[in-house]
Amino acid sequence: MDVTGEVGTQAINEQQVHEFLAGLFGDDIHAKRVLSLSLATLGVIHAASLSVYAIGQALAVARGKKGKHGIKQVDRLLSNAGVDVWHLFTQWVLRHGPIFLPNRGNRQA
Repeated sequence: MDVTGEVGTQAINEQQVHEFLAGLFGDDIHAKRVLSLSLATLGVIHAASLSVYAIGQALAVARGKKGKHGIKQVDRLLSNAGVDVWHLFTQWVLRHGPIFLPNRGNRQA
């Protein structure tokens, strides 16, 4: 939102996040869990802080919903014992490999 109160174009939207995560995890985890992860990711992208409250509020704003609904969604996702962050991380690394920074010269170890 800019100083006039107008909402500009978003750099990334709900559909883009969901499509990316569905492509990454779609066959390995339940579709509803992919949706929950994509919504929480959208909230993180738009949040100024990494608290449950800030992520939930940012998710709600990004989706044009009420804040309490976004907070509840993020809280439920993070409380879900079926979401194993390290398993998801492993899936990411196995499918996409490590992320390398551009070569910064020939540094010897």
